[in-house]
Amino acid sequence: MQKLKLIDEEFAPLEFREVLSNLLLSKINFYEKKDFSSLIRYGKHDPLAIQKIEELKLVLKSFLEISFKAEKQQKELIVRSEIQISLKNPESLSNKKI
Repeated sequence: MQKLKLIDEEFAPLEFREVLSNLLLSKINFYEKKDFSSLIRYGKHDPLAIQKIEELKLVLKSFLEISFKAEKQQKELIVRSEIQISLKNPESLSNKKI
């Protein structure tokens, strides 16, 4: 497993909203495209993509609430985020349902 830093800094509330919103909106956009592709190719929505979109929207809502609270209190936000990457067996990828 490899660990990489994604974010390790302090943000003013507006910067926090911009950075984290862009990150989450990019992920939401990815799953919306995945769902749309499934709809075009198979005539049905991708339930995993729909679930991920809803989860990410809730996370985005939480981030926005935190940033507005910090802004109201005139505080900065400290954000530390790490990504953990590990390899998965290739045979499990061939069994993955699309």
